[in-house]
Amino acid sequence: MQPYQQVQADEHLVWFSIADIVRGKTVDGKIPFINALYDDFSSDREALKTELMALEDSFSSGYKFQPKKYGITFPFDYQSPIFAGTLGKEQPLNVNLTTRQLQILLGLAANLREFEFSSIDEEVTFYPFGWVKVNKGSTLQADLMKLTHLINLTGLVIENHHDLYFRLSVNPNIIFFDTKLFSFIVKQDNLDSTESHIPVCIERTAFNTAFGQVKEEKAVFKLTSTLVTNLKKLDKHPYTSDNPDAVKIEDNYKKSLDKAPNFLKLGLRKLVRREAGQIKFTIAYKIE
Repeated sequence: MQPYQQVQADEHLVWFSIADIVRGKTVDGKIPFINALYDDFSSDREALKTELMALEDSFSSGYKFQPKKYGITFPFDYQSPIFAGTLGKEQPLNVNLTTRQLQILLGLAANLREFEFSSIDEEVTFYPFGWVKVNKGSTLQADLMKLTHLINLTGLVIENHHDLYFRLSVNPNIIFFDTKLFSFIVKQDNLDSTESHIPVCIERTAFNTAFGQVKEEKAVFKLTSTLVTNLKKLDKHPYTSDNPDAVKIEDNYKKSLDKAPNFLKLGLRKLVRREAGQIKFTIAYKIE
């Protein structure tokens, strides 16, 4: 919170998020005047975004929960559990949430992951590093105070400063979202082409939270046509984890997509994963 507050207190300083830099202005119209940087990237804002996302932070945000090789996946439906634990061994978190509580958690998690919102509730102000300020005396303030107590009993951490500033104090890199929000999209013309590599799109649909609506996000990748076809086979028919063809598909996926910065920023845990002795394609596969 402190660096941001220092910037706010100085009229000569402006805080620009990565989204602001890529867009070329803040939400209130302030401009960074970095045309030379845009020129270096030939005005390719997505390429600039990818490079900025890959930079290490120069400031330590001090998250309270930072386990190694860990994952937390938030559901889209309150009747489904939050899964948390060592990667590949996640278990349902022992907490029962209402629809409202899940929507608050989704808002905290989305802000922590720096997802862009298309609408923001008037009771909320977003700050960097996952912080959210809520209006004093608001319903949202009371709901966040109750949720903080509930979540902190699970071992996860929501920080509360003065009952006004809240954040999910978890390393953002271990936060993931329901596979129901994602689609893998390929055009039929590209499938039918003789090109060795073809474009595919992974889309995260817009979704609602207690803080407002998170915008739809898309990322385009060039994958080998063989991998794209094999992923379709995996979508139609999961294989046993010892099947050599499935293992090869999994390996090729990991080499080409699994660690790509613009894939990681979407918030999808895995496109291909092992589960209950099978290797599965995890999201909707769409041909247009």
